[in-house]
Amino acid sequence: MNIDGTPIRMETGVSGLDDILSGGLPAGQMYLIEGDPGTGKTTIGMQFIMAGSKKGENSLYVTLSESLGELGGSARSHGWNPKDIPIAEFIPEEASLSPEQQYTVFHPSEIELATTIQKLTELIEKEKPVRLVIDSLSELRLLAADKMRYRRQLLALKHFFAGRDTTVLLLDDRTGEGDDMQLQSIVIDSLNGFLMSMPGEQDLNLHLHELLAFLNQKGVVTILIYTQHGLVGSVRRRY
Repeated sequence: MNIDGTPIRMETGVSGLDDILSGGLPAGQMYLIEGDPGTGKTTIGMQFIMAGSKKGENSLYVTLSESLGELGGSARSHGWNPKDIPIAEFIPEEASLSPEQQYTVFHPSEIELATTIQKLTELIEKEKPVRLVIDSLSELRLLAADKMRYRRQLLALKHFFAGRDTTVLLLDDRTGEGDDMQLQSIVIDSLNGFLMSMPGEQDLNLHLHELLAFLNQKGVVTILIYTQHGLVGSVRRRY
């Protein structure tokens, strides 16, 4: 916390997002970034880590799915130097094709999930990152093979980070539970707050028009709530 009691914020590395968040994400919390493949989750995660590295903060990007080579290629496609992104390749053993890693007596979910979580926490204890990205939760979900077991492990991770000065981004593919329904209407409350959140942006009207055009193409009814003073808005007086 700052002296005035406001939370310390960490820049995300995305200038527009930092404007909306009044400077960045409140530090020391865990955040979930969820979306379909290709929507930019990995890109945001990399930008978050690079923002910390530029400030000399101990940062770590843990990959549970993509290899170092794949992530390096993704970074170079954006014009970034992969050396600026400290990455730990952390592939669960269950994903290995080696015969010694294939279990026959016990189901992998009974062994591999707990083992993966244990090794992950040990790595975090060793590195003690201020910024951490875990990419992605879908791998842990596959290992769990059970919703209840998966949720218990996520709760355990949350408790593990409690009290630690680590800001965590959890990346996850959309699971189809709730976020895949066909939306029919959206309410933005309020338009005043939307406009005031980005005072330095010069093309807000254009962005808003593009947003409404996109929603219209999707057949979504959009309701904008706008606060104005008086019965007919502002009144100009002539003297």
